[in-house]
Amino acid sequence: MLSPRQTVTVLSALGLFVSLVACGSSSSDDAGGAASGGKGGSGGTMLLDGSAMDVNTSSDAPYDGPVCGAESHKGETYPLDMYVMMDQSGSMISGKIDAASTISKWKAVTDGLSSFFQNIATSKEDIGAGIQFFPLPVVPISSLTKCQQGVQCSGGNQCLHTGDQWICVKPCATSAECGSAECVDAGVMICANDSCNAADYAKPEVAIGPIASTKDAVLAAMAGHTPMLYTPTGPALTGAIQYAQSYAPAHKDRKVIVVLATDGQPTECPATLTTPQLVDQVKQVAANGLAGTPSIETFVVGVVKFGDAEATASLHAIAAAGGTKEAVVLEPQQDLAAKFADALVKIKGDALSCEYKIPVGDGGKPDLGKVNVNYKINSGSTQTVYHVQDASKCDATLGGWYYDSATDPKSIKLCPATCAEFHKAGQTVDLGIQIGCLTQNMPPK
Repeated sequence: MLSPRQTVTVLSALGLFVSLVACGSSSSDDAGGAASGGKGGSGGTMLLDGSAMDVNTSSDAPYDGPVCGAESHKGETYPLDMYVMMDQSGSMISGKIDAASTISKWKAVTDGLSSFFQNIATSKEDIGAGIQFFPLPVVPISSLTKCQQGVQCSGGNQCLHTGDQWICVKPCATSAECGSAECVDAGVMICANDSCNAADYAKPEVAIGPIASTKDAVLAAMAGHTPMLYTPTGPALTGAIQYAQSYAPAHKDRKVIVVLATDGQPTECPATLTTPQLVDQVKQVAANGLAGTPSIETFVVGVVKFGDAEATASLHAIAAAGGTKEAVVLEPQQDLAAKFADALVKIKGDALSCEYKIPVGDGGKPDLGKVNVNYKINSGSTQTVYHVQDASKCDATLGGWYYDSATDPKSIKLCPATCAEFHKAGQTVDLGIQIGCLTQNMPPK
């Protein structure tokens, strides 16, 4: 039995082909001979190209059913909907990316998002998007008193730089003095005015909809926002996942993901935690989203300072916890607008490339205990991917595949190791789903 750790090949996600092999009443002459008796026997089946081959049956029981005949279907991935949670902390505008220090990360990311949306709208791809920002202010920034650096605010308030402006903020000793905001250390203790309420981030500024119809609203929303203070990543991601999970049940024919775009480490909510503790908190949020019902994957786009290994490691850890292996990390020294657009293209491909609809054959929905996933390398021999119970049982080397739900499965998902092998550059793979022979489970170690 060959496994996915052997060299494999890949087309783009949308070019993979699924072959549904339904158990039929063909004679042994039709499909390469009848099954041999006994444990570990083999039964005749058809390759994706129609030629005959032997397929080993489950090691748990002999295969003594009829010969299988081919019924081929093109692989179908799900149309993609993404909920973007966009960092608008102060460093997004104070951080410049060009030699003249005139272009902010905020402008570059806005330009990149615009480019991505325009290209999708032009190509007429079926992709949806919505957006919210973090932090969200407890009190609207527009209602706060503006000040000048070094000028005393009235009432003992402090003049604080928020990213692109100076505002008067309330000093504090504890968060109890700040209402629903936190008391944070900004050189002096002040009320940060950043919401730590996940429910605020679960309400999209622009709800998910086809990019052709939402792109103008999303770009207008970005143009109307001004980067502010700190980075409450935990409640922001919690709210994003909550929104995605509430949206998904009414859109079961689509794949819904969260895209977390941020330029640094979490810094608050609660501000009393250390950075590693805050990162662990966000990782747990991402992991809970992946394990939830419905399962929501978290993709991460990071814009970090050159050489900031700690922030890079944190973003990779959050992405891995959210089921997407690693973050797409951009550095300000790059053409950030173009790279951000490229990152969204990569996310689109990664999100769609390793999850497939369970094909429905002439006989209706298949027996889920008689499903196998096979692939062919460069039109070579057919090989088998082992089934595992769920994502937690994926083998780090052999990979595997599993159903998206134990109770109401609608798709087949490839394990990370298998998905990664299928995406090696310069290769081609045809992926097939076989129905009618006992599922071949991952053998015990």
